[in-house]
Amino acid sequence: MVPDWHTGLPAKVPEYQQVMRLPAEHRAIGAEPLNSRGITAQLGREAAPAKIGSVRVKLGRLVARG
Repeated sequence: MVPDWHTGLPAKVPEYQQVMRLPAEHRAIGAEPLNSRGITAQLGREAAPAKIGSVRVKLGRLVARG
């Protein structure tokens, strides 16, 4: 899971890199944009509501941090 931001946290947390890489790869090949469910599936996680919700929270944190 992605940790909450705090001073001293490395700028490149592996989970963030993975979540950010997927939409960029889809854009590069001209595929449709991914939603939370699609990103969850691409990460190899079960498409259960709880798993999709955790990915949605990660995406929200990325947006909030710019």
